[in-house]
Amino acid sequence: ATVANTSNTASFTHYLYMGMTKLNVSDPDVVLLQQRLKSDGFYSGPVTGYFGALTKSALEMYQKKNKLSSVGVVGPSTRALLNKSI
Repeated sequence: ATVANTSNTASFTHYLYMGMTKLNVSDPDVVLLQQRLKSDGFYSGPVTGYFGALTKSALEMYQKKNKLSSVGVVGPSTRALLNKSI
């Protein structure tokens, strides 16, 4: 899955959090999140679909920069912001 910043074809609809996927198991929503954080300059790790420590740290930086609670999970507020700027 790829994220096009000019397209509204993909959106975040689920609660995403660290450890929600098992190692070596790719989650399409986490892939979307990692691609988005990478394109916005917050994530420099591999796009694996696994929500680990690197993804959580990048998400916390994204949340802090956007004046959200930097809790490292994609809940309603973060999801709304991510979907707004797709």
